Amino acid sequence: MTFNTSLLREKFYINEDDYKGTATKIEAVGNRIALPLSHGTRQSHEHFIIRGKVMHCATRMAAAMAEEFESGGPLLNRLKENGWDNFWQESYSAFDKSVFKDNWIAVYHDGNPVFSRGAYHPFLTVMEQCDARNRAEYDKAIQIAQDVFKQAGKTVSIDHETTIACVAGIMQDAGRSGLILRSPGKNATFTFHMMPLADGKKVKPHHLLDMSADFMEVLNLSVTIGKRKSDDKPGTLQYLKRAKARLGQVNERIRQFENLFQFKYRPEKLDFMNIIKQAEDEK
Repeated sequence: MTFNTSLLREKFYINEDDYKGTATKIEAVGNRIALPLSHGTRQSHEHFIIRGKVMHCATRMAAAMAEEFESGGPLLNRLKENGWDNFWQESYSAFDKSVFKDNWIAVYHDGNPVFSRGAYHPFLTVMEQCDARNRAEYDKAIQIAQDVFKQAGKTVSIDHETTIACVAGIMQDAGRSGLILRSPGKNATFTFHMMPLADGKKVKPHHLLDMSADFMEVLNLSVTIGKRKSDDKPGTLQYLKRAKARLGQVNERIRQFENLFQFKYRPEKLDFMNIIKQAEDEK
């Protein structure tokens, strides 16, 4: 099978001058992952966009959808509201729920939101609607959005900052994921190759997405733990205790994947204890 996707970190700045000449600047922030899915001998297809506040939560939502598509086929005509909600509830942990109290998620198909939870900027939906009209280059959707505002009587300029956080793909039952790591003092690229063991299960999109989400989460936890180790703010000790427990849980998830598939890491597997120390030293 073939599967390709990418996760983007995005910031939009919508600049508007009102009739008095007063400038207004609105910021819309989020993460965006494309989820192209195909299934079965007749090759049923669906293409979703998942937007979310937290990278690893949005990626796990994509993984849950991909797994359901793999087992049961297209989602749109059979998945009910509680089904979407179950995917979301399983996509972030009790620790996430305590830390990211304003977490949100939105799933789009052809520019229309099919499921959402939490509060997010409505401009993100405008972008998806404009992208659905364009279907050529995502960047061109920005110009379409500006034209939409103009038709509504508002002259705006839109600045767009985007960073690729992850690029993942599967070819011939082997997966590859490249993550851009915002580690202390520098950004680096980390890549893992995920391959079947002899007579083992094939690598599916949900395997690759789940493993990518795990590495995203443990890196974020490691950096945050390192930065907060010397804090004297109220609640820090309790936070560190819970964060370290969660770090252990996700590391165990990674080890379970390593028992099911063969892995190669480039340049090497992440050393999270070292990342914690680096973050502590950089503080």
